Amino acid sequence: MKPGRRTRAACRIAQLLQAMGGEERPAAARSADAGGLARGVHSLSGMNTACLLTSSPPTLELQTATGVAASIEGDALAVRDRDGRLLLEVRADGSIALSAERGDLHLRAARGRVRIEGASGVHVGAPHIVLETPHLRQIVGVLETHARRIVEKARDAYRDVEGTSQLRASQVRIVARKTLRALGERLRLRAAEDAKVQAEKIYLG
Repeated sequence: MKPGRRTRAACRIAQLLQAMGGEERPAAARSADAGGLARGVHSLSGMNTACLLTSSPPTLELQTATGVAASIEGDALAVRDRDGRLLLEVRADGSIALSAERGDLHLRAARGRVRIEGASGVHVGAPHIVLETPHLRQIVGVLETHARRIVEKARDAYRDVEGTSQLRASQVRIVARKTLRALGERLRLRAAEDAKVQAEKIYLG
């Protein structure tokens, strides 16, 4: 079939599909006609489908044997499960919404990496977040932590600071089971009111 005839045939099929969407025709008749027209559209390989993108496109739906269906809803492409719950939505502005209303959402790369990038930011919100990995590395410009309580547990902890390390609190308590060491070229302790040192033995010098 010549290109011009293929284009006119595709436009005609699109018009028939749009006319078949009316409720005045029986569902069985609409289903049979849609099947025949779909086969006709499939045979028009390499056709120009610009005529299909009209202001009122026909409503087409793809459905699996398990009931998962993909359809056009307004200006968005939506994928829903057999109960009608939204699983995936691709909007005209380019945004994508992925939802798992029932069950878990699993992202897995068997032989590669999973990358999440956001030009304006990445937001993670959940009542409970768990990170499980043998090695976690953070490379950031500024790290801010706002929390009601921070609990850290480790076998060994090392922190290297090139500049100033400052701790500001109403009370500071350091508990060492055996020995507390403070090493430096100079040691300065200053108290606004009282300074108290208590021990069985005190060595100076």
